[in-house]
Amino acid sequence: MAEIIILGAGWLGKPLCYYFKKKKYRVEGTSRAPSAEPFMKVFTLEGQQLVHDLTLAEAYWVCAIPPRASDPESSYLTMLDEALNLAKTMKCKGFLLCSSTGVYAETDGRYDEKGTLAAPTSRRIQVLQEAEQKVLSAGGKILRLAGLVVHNVNPDNLWQEKCYVVPLRLSSIWFTEMT
Repeated sequence: MAEIIILGAGWLGKPLCYYFKKKKYRVEGTSRAPSAEPFMKVFTLEGQQLVHDLTLAEAYWVCAIPPRASDPESSYLTMLDEALNLAKTMKCKGFLLCSSTGVYAETDGRYDEKGTLAAPTSRRIQVLQEAEQKVLSAGGKILRLAGLVVHNVNPDNLWQEKCYVVPLRLSSIWFTEMT
């Protein structure tokens, strides 16, 4: 049976958990606090120490933790380092980082993998680009998502009311050997 760990089972990660559960995958989703959902696990930093109860060895990992890159108190990069180290220890089969098209310099709304990266002129761009480099250096892959931020709209409501979970063809692009 295929196994997957979704780091950051919030407005993006939780629908992915449900999608993969429906496809009969063994799933562990994570949050910073305990949850009543049986597939949910804790994954958080206490100080600089990682606390987790993940159990799926040799699973695929998807990191959907929001970077909160504009927040100077964000521990995103430390959390990502810990996730990559743990994934290696648990012999993960592959690591996918959900990133953002905010790394590109283009502003016309057209993006592809050959686009020019933006100059690291803001903390947000610096964090996104550093996160991507960490994942690529660890042998992972990057999936840049667009259009997920809408001014004054709670993403939970946007997802539930206007979007459907079509997990970006992950099952055919990245998890081909799992199906």
